[in-house]
Amino acid sequence: MADFGFRRAFLNTSRFFLSGSLRGFTPLVFGLFLLIPMELTSLESHANSQGAAPSSHLSIQWLGGGASQVLRDWSFPELFRLKRAASSERDPETGKLVRYEGVLLSQVVEKALEGVTPDQRAQVDLLVLTDRLGHRALIPRSLVTKYPVLVARNGERLLGVMPWTSRPQILKEEVPVGAYFVSELTALELTSYREKYSPWFLKKRSDPGAVRGEKIFVQNCMSCHSVGNGPGPEQVVSKSSPGFQHPAIVAKTGLGTLGERERRALASYFDARQLEIQSRAVSAVPSAEVQTNEKTN
Repeated sequence: MADFGFRRAFLNTSRFFLSGSLRGFTPLVFGLFLLIPMELTSLESHANSQGAAPSSHLSIQWLGGGASQVLRDWSFPELFRLKRAASSERDPETGKLVRYEGVLLSQVVEKALEGVTPDQRAQVDLLVLTDRLGHRALIPRSLVTKYPVLVARNGERLLGVMPWTSRPQILKEEVPVGAYFVSELTALELTSYREKYSPWFLKKRSDPGAVRGEKIFVQNCMSCHSVGNGPGPEQVVSKSSPGFQHPAIVAKTGLGTLGERERRALASYFDARQLEIQSRAVSAVPSAEVQTNEKTN
């Protein structure tokens, strides 16, 4: 329509100049009317390039043993050939009830894992959902298997949607469910907690309470504290006292205050990890002294 309007204006103006005494200026006018729509088109293209174009595919990779393997690079039509599902959930930002339609994340995971060995498939207990800006949601695979988590479509964007309204029992899982919502999903990584957070696993595993605390910390705390929300994991461990209490953040994440059992387990884990760190530091001192003596001699 805009192009048609410019052409009509050009024809009318050309007739005016051709019929008058300014015929010598006609080439200049002709050039101006050609340049104007070209400039507008250029500006429009520039504006589109400056805006973040939504991704039209979902990239899925497996990560294990320090190696990665691209499993799928699904276009939207390919992705939504899977069995469809729908649910109505409260938006974590606006609080409004929204109807979402898409496919189950568990189905996406199972389909993608067809490209790896049974051993590699069994190792996957962590799903990392990444949005267009690089923000990540770290979701236990067990949660996705137990509840109908959706990969929904909103125009040309993919969303990661948690069923915290339709399946309110998910809030009893003591994980930050609201933090698992992803607004512009572009990539999915299938990996394991041990692969991702190996330094945070205890070497000595004889204390059941400490091992349980380790699981709570790695699966729950890391979901927020390893992706830039609040203090980092090292600060959490070093500054936490036996009587600490995590503030309730139910509104956006669904995570309430910790129960007494969870706090005791985390305290046991923090103590055990600090002891291991101190033990490594002490054992490193003699070797450092030996190296110093060797250089002196």
